[in-house]
Amino acid sequence: NTGIGLQGINSTISITNVSFTGHGQDGVILTNSTVEFNNVQIVNNTGVGISATSSSIIFMTGEVTGPATDGVLLMGSQAQFDSVNITMSSGVGLSAFDSTTTFSTVQITNHSENGVVLTNAQAQFTNVDILDNGGTGIDAMNSTLVFDTGQVKNHPTDGVIMENGSATFSSVEIEDNGGTGLSASNSTLIMNSQSTVLNHPTDGVVLSGSSADISDTMINNNGSGI
Repeated sequence: NTGIGLQGINSTISITNVSFTGHGQDGVILTNSTVEFNNVQIVNNTGVGISATSSSIIFMTGEVTGPATDGVLLMGSQAQFDSVNITMSSGVGLSAFDSTTTFSTVQITNHSENGVVLTNAQAQFTNVDILDNGGTGIDAMNSTLVFDTGQVKNHPTDGVIMENGSATFSSVEIEDNGGTGLSASNSTLIMNSQSTVLNHPTDGVVLSGSSADISDTMINNNGSGI
């Protein structure tokens, strides 16, 4: 198909046991719409896997794999993903602008650019793995992130970059990235519950104009600690 897999404008949509595969443009594009996906595969489309503007998405079980640009692009939207793999795009895994995201049991892996980009966003991640992407693991600006259990590993640059925001990491492993483990500028950082920042060639944690409460956390084998 040369067009879009699914386009919703001012619509309410429920999709179950459906695949959107091999389209010449975006897999799914939503505007001012409400969508619920159950067991849906969005695979190998030429544009964005899912693009949503001023929309609401509930995605329960499935995958977004192999789009030619970003995996999931949210603009002024709300998204709840549970048991979804977002993998192998040629762009960013998840880009959220002015949006609210709740991700549970999600893998964001093997994207050519950053794993996650948050801008003016609110994100809650539970049991989320961000692995083996081509840029930074998480790049957050003016955003709030609550991350409970997961991994940010094996990126060629930094694991996490925060600017003008806040983040809480509980039981999160930030390890084996190519630059700094976590960098926070003008931000508030909380790390606890056996989180780790390990094996970075430059620094483990870098704070600039920020406040941090770090406890029950292992910061080892970095170029420097904090």
